[in-house]
Amino acid sequence: MDPLGPRQGLSRGGAAITQRSAERTDREGSGLLTPVCLVDALHTRRRAIGLLIDSGDGLKVISEAAAADEAMSSLSSMARVIPNLVVAVCFGLPGEHDAPWLIGELRRRFPRLSIVACGALSDPVTVSQAILAGADGFLDMSASSEAFLDAVLRVGRGERALVGPTDWQETPDSLAGGVTARVSLSPREREVLSLAADGLTTRQIAGRLGIRDTTVSTHLARAYRKLGSGTRISAIRQALRMAMIPAPGQGPS
Repeated sequence: MDPLGPRQGLSRGGAAITQRSAERTDREGSGLLTPVCLVDALHTRRRAIGLLIDSGDGLKVISEAAAADEAMSSLSSMARVIPNLVVAVCFGLPGEHDAPWLIGELRRRFPRLSIVACGALSDPVTVSQAILAGADGFLDMSASSEAFLDAVLRVGRGERALVGPTDWQETPDSLAGGVTARVSLSPREREVLSLAADGLTTRQIAGRLGIRDTTVSTHLARAYRKLGSGTRISAIRQALRMAMIPAPGQGPS
């Protein structure tokens, strides 16, 4: 039995969770309860964050997911019937569809949905990724419990919130607007990443540019690090969002 009670994963009984959650929210007084969907790949951390959120006044985790696709599947119906739903997306999701992808897809499909991103030891680039993708705020795991819960409530009320180290305590708009200034790819890194966006393999990129495979890998690794991405697809997606490389097929031949 789940020690946290009747909460279920998004992939199990999503429709039932949606109906029960909507009814419970109404019973609590016209939406005074803020329901939260928690998306985090790490089971133990997800449980700990869930317990913290449940301890806050007016907050309740109603569902959980461990991956972006799992979350997207059930949120597609849930987001339409629970108007004050908050989705908390933790960075570090596995697979092709990472946290920025999930945030962006949710924002595109549900413009009014409240979305807050979470991460550990986050720097301004990571925060900017979340804001650019469409998050309403970012919560760093180093924050106090009180600050964390307050920020979730603020996002649920339609406000924007940044909670974390003082070195990135700027407005969300200034973070998003200044991200390209914070990330600087060399001309070669841009060129290699642009070719990767066109679908070329490492070997093909090396042949096109007349350099070694290992040199291509080095340029890609540096670009990944600067963009705060762990995979080629994630790095390409982030570079495209920031207009650092042309759209696939539009670069120089």
